[in-house]
Amino acid sequence: MVHEDDSQWIVGSARIPGLPNWMVAFVYADTDQHVRRRIWEMLARGVALNSPTIVGGNFNYTLRPEDKKGGRPFSYSLGAREMEDAVLANDLRELPFVGANDTWCNNQPGAAQVLVRLDRMFLNLVGLALVLLASIRHLTRLGSDHCPILLQLGSPNSDRWSRWFRFEDVWLSYPMCSKIVQQNWNRADLGSAAEVLRRKWSRTLRELFFWSKNKLKELGALKSQLEAEVANLQVREGSAMGISEDENAPSSRRLRSWQPSWGGWNLGGSSERKLGGSRRATPTRRTSALWPPIVVVHIRNVQLTYGEEEPVEDPAQIERAFMDIFANKWTGAAPALSGWPALPQSQLVPPAAASLLAADISDEEIWAAIRDLKPNRSPGRDGMTASFLHSFWLTIKKDVCSALQEFFRTGLIPPE
Repeated sequence: MVHEDDSQWIVGSARIPGLPNWMVAFVYADTDQHVRRRIWEMLARGVALNSPTIVGGNFNYTLRPEDKKGGRPFSYSLGAREMEDAVLANDLRELPFVGANDTWCNNQPGAAQVLVRLDRMFLNLVGLALVLLASIRHLTRLGSDHCPILLQLGSPNSDRWSRWFRFEDVWLSYPMCSKIVQQNWNRADLGSAAEVLRRKWSRTLRELFFWSKNKLKELGALKSQLEAEVANLQVREGSAMGISEDENAPSSRRLRSWQPSWGGWNLGGSSERKLGGSRRATPTRRTSALWPPIVVVHIRNVQLTYGEEEPVEDPAQIERAFMDIFANKWTGAAPALSGWPALPQSQLVPPAAASLLAADISDEEIWAAIRDLKPNRSPGRDGMTASFLHSFWLTIKKDVCSALQEFFRTGLIPPE
């Protein structure tokens, strides 16, 4: 829940199952030292010493000589002293981190390159006492001048959840993908239209996943290898030894090849205009690619509380609770057919319009809605994406339209 927002910070509270409420403050400091002082005033009035607290982000200060490489010589400024005084006054402690020493780079080659640690993550003593296994990791810097920061409050437990299959757009570049879809989709199935659609989609997606796992595993291994090389080079780049020019040239090309397309992040319009005008990275508010720096908080357990019932943690119980919630939500109430006021003929819906409103949804209307879906929207739990619907519409049209029309007639969705 957000309690306060400003051009330099967002303050809110986060509820973590099994723990008290946490105060959370994400900062992106202004480049003006006098404006930055407002952040310390915010911390003084907004951070409670008796509540677990997380404060993190880009503070735009360098606190130690080893936190900077390249550019002007390090200077311990008045602003840096004010920041450390505010950190101590609010009982904040910085956790050790893993990864590259720097968190920001101006992305310039050779002697013009500047590497600085501007982004930090703090917890107060109350919070540290609650999460003894908390850790911080500086992730690989890709597609931005800042490193994402991963704050992990506990050990990950990936075995609690089943594998989630999703359709990947990269499969569309292989002719075999179309063959697999047609072979699995055209097999006959029995049951309601929704059940048939679910089985066909589940079967097709599973076949695509295992085909991809067997045939394209070389790409996954190459991707992991390149990411490891980039991470290793970034760690060495920020060290005192640095990297040679011979190593820097191919690493720069690899880094650019793995950076996402700027234009692909925006649907229409000028992507440079939306990101602030210039692709050249400088430590200013206007040209920074990401605001605030990415902060990922890993929470080990999830609870669900509904109504007056006790909280549940088991994934199967949470799934059943959500099914009950939406089943009750879609339960229709009996309409009142009597007692309505009499209206003059001029205020009634014309018969032609009434027939259109009562008509069944057509295949053309369904396709018009699907056609307008943007290709880069995240898939739902079933893993079906707009890209799949667009690419194989002629193959899946009959089953998709039948399932949707059945839903509009009956108002029922199978629990599966």
